[in-house]
Amino acid sequence: MTTPTIRQVTMGRGRHYVVEGVRELEGVKLPSVTTILNVISKPALVPWAKRISLEKVKAELYGHIGSDSATMTTSDVDQLVEAASKRPDQVRDAAGEFGTRAHQLIQDWLERDQGLPFTLPDSDSDIVPVLDSFLEWHQNSGLSIRVAESMVYSQQHRYAGTMDAMAYRDGQRVALDWKTSSGLYPEAALQVAAYSKAYEEMSGLPVVEAWVIRFAKKPDAKPLFEARRVDIEAAYRGFLAAQTLWQTLRDPLWEFAI
Repeated sequence: MTTPTIRQVTMGRGRHYVVEGVRELEGVKLPSVTTILNVISKPALVPWAKRISLEKVKAELYGHIGSDSATMTTSDVDQLVEAASKRPDQVRDAAGEFGTRAHQLIQDWLERDQGLPFTLPDSDSDIVPVLDSFLEWHQNSGLSIRVAESMVYSQQHRYAGTMDAMAYRDGQRVALDWKTSSGLYPEAALQVAAYSKAYEEMSGLPVVEAWVIRFAKKPDAKPLFEARRVDIEAAYRGFLAAQTLWQTLRDPLWEFAI
């Protein structure tokens, strides 16, 4: 029997997965868990984006005060508005890039050669606080992390994703998901629950706990980490509801128009 393999593909801003070795999924692009969860409204993003844009405007205008070019032309205003409109996307992309590197650094630490010292690349020196926060949490978690970054999929519900880690407590499986965001949001619970259920479907083995852990990005941050245990069953019901909405909005909804 062929062991299925999973690979990730990018489609626009969405992420999908292809499972090879499963006849029922041949040629099927499974949406990622995070792509599905993008259907959930994030009302906090609107005031955040407004604040970031206005901060950009304020900084540019303050820079003109007392300068030789204190008088702004219409061209200057147009350039300022364009730069301010782009600023939220730039901040978001930078945060995403930081999170990707932080995830990779944690994975590298988990997969390190136990007999050698762990060397942090100079280019990742800004991620030291995240690694320190992770080590602080790990030391007090009571968990043994066995697997880092594992791709999982659900044939029944047609989705896939990448679980950050699988750990064990007293021989029982515990799903883990890392965050470097400024806070923990409900979507994170839905995300790790979806990974847990996909893992159970693939392996036939139960996941008894699921945790989301947020690590501080600054050395003086308090607390260094925030860990929350997820109600897997309740969160998974929420994920499936989000998936239903996501799929419904992709299907044809209008029967005719006049």
